[in-house]
Amino acid sequence: MNHIAHTRQQVKKMKTIYSRLAVLAALLAGTAALAGSGLSPVYYWGAVAAAAPGGMALWAYGRYKRLQELLALRERWGQPVKKERDFAVISLLHAFRHGGSGAPGMVDEQTWRDLNFDHIYALLDRTITAEGQAALYEMLRKPCLSLEPLQERAALIKVFQRDRDFREKVQLALQPLGKRSQSDTTHLLWGPLQPLPPLAPLYTALAAAALLSLSAPLLIGKTGFLVIMALFGLNAIVHQRVSRQYAHLLPAMTSLAALLRAALKVAAIVKAELGGRRERLRESSRVCKALLKKTGLLHQRNFYSDLDFLYDYFNYFFLLEVRAFYASLGEIKKRIAPLREIYDIIAELDALQAVASYRESLPGYIEPDLSGNGAAYIAATDIRHPLLKDPVANSITIDKQGVLITGSNMSGKSTFLRTLGVNAIFAQTIYTCTASSYRAGFFRVVTSISREDNLAAGKSFYYQEAERLLKLIRAAEQVGETPAFCIIDELLSGTNYTERLAASEAILNYLARKNALVIIATHDLDLAERLQGLYRCCHFTDQVGRDGLSFDYKLKEGISSTRNAIKLLAYLNYPEEIVEQANQKAGEAGRKQ
Repeated sequence: MNHIAHTRQQVKKMKTIYSRLAVLAALLAGTAALAGSGLSPVYYWGAVAAAAPGGMALWAYGRYKRLQELLALRERWGQPVKKERDFAVISLLHAFRHGGSGAPGMVDEQTWRDLNFDHIYALLDRTITAEGQAALYEMLRKPCLSLEPLQERAALIKVFQRDRDFREKVQLALQPLGKRSQSDTTHLLWGPLQPLPPLAPLYTALAAAALLSLSAPLLIGKTGFLVIMALFGLNAIVHQRVSRQYAHLLPAMTSLAALLRAALKVAAIVKAELGGRRERLRESSRVCKALLKKTGLLHQRNFYSDLDFLYDYFNYFFLLEVRAFYASLGEIKKRIAPLREIYDIIAELDALQAVASYRESLPGYIEPDLSGNGAAYIAATDIRHPLLKDPVANSITIDKQGVLITGSNMSGKSTFLRTLGVNAIFAQTIYTCTASSYRAGFFRVVTSISREDNLAAGKSFYYQEAERLLKLIRAAEQVGETPAFCIIDELLSGTNYTERLAASEAILNYLARKNALVIIATHDLDLAERLQGLYRCCHFTDQVGRDGLSFDYKLKEGISSTRNAIKLLAYLNYPEEIVEQANQKAGEAGRKQ
């Protein structure tokens, strides 16, 4: 029996135990109530008898709920997680740390979109916490340019894969964080903090005055009750006005407290592979522990009771929440560095356990062999696209010569470009490649694949292409930096054939002499002919049979000898006249060349 089936049985068993114990306790208590009356000993003995199974029922219920959480974790391990993802929130950490900085190796917005990384992120995202989501996003947007941090990540990923006990202890410690809505802790710790108001000491003075006013009736008689009522009214008004200024931050404060509690649990888990993380987490948690007491009164109500009004009276009279909020805010300002470290460590652990789960879902993967000597090359065997359910594997070697790929429509050119781009980023972020082998240097990955008119900015399709290609050229011109991996699909397709061919040849000639590894897909067979020797030529092909077009999606050496644009028109049942005329014109053009 596997561990999931065993856990499922335990859950069922514990549910039966706590249900029976609860029924037994209720029966004993009910019997005692019916048998005894007033101060009858039967009543008290019955109550005592009911207490034991009642207490055991509460323990069993707690155990049942924990087993339920454990079962849910085990059932979703190695499985994609379907949930709504708000990338505006997920990307906040990356925006605060790197927005507009253009840090070396950063994956820019265009490359992220070109390689469909929103969908790839969703495939990898098996995180439990909002902090983990933010860390995973930042990890994918910021590839490493050296080997050491990647090997450190890989070591911890492998621990999560092979040590189920350790993994589940960490996951259970993080589980309470996952029950919150999208976290505001990122904005709280990295955004601008609300300043402490100059009147903050006055709130403490008003609370002290409220406490002293309770003795007023003893000192001045009935007039003292008026003093109490006056102070209650004043403090209630202060609470209502001041709380409006910080109410939007209460979810973030309570989330931060939950993060601290999770950090204390994780810091208690002993594991050598945690390295310095455990000691840093333990020390930072110790320093920030006082914040837990200060945030204790900043609770959001998840349910309401008839006795809530009693708490509200105390809250208003003694300004409990107001004072707790500003005390917490002051503590956060004082402990911002260790709080950020706690966030980073917890977020990283969550992100890496998600990567471990992703690895477990793959039919095959390898850890890349990366060289930090500045060489620009890729040698990949049986490389596959992670988003495809039944991908066709291909192998390729790209060196300083670069590669130019030709082929007909839908034959697999663009998908292959994306496959290389995604795996290059995977190699330098999660140290995982969907291939049989992957040897490469480190790169700054820059792409020009998906383009469109920007009507709002008044930019045409061609203008957008030219602007993007210039960014690739600038990346390739950076001597002394990590080589750029330039991935281009159809150069300058938004303009006429003559100028496109001339400009494309000039651009690719220029890139071939710069600090870049270049791979291009194009329909322009003339361009491929002109660049032979400077670029290695490969192609994808199609076949026409009784059932129409078919593709094997296998990369082959040389320039493509097939075209299918007109074949596609016939396949889509265009009028025969159009197809015949198109074939005739194409034949005439071919003879002229």
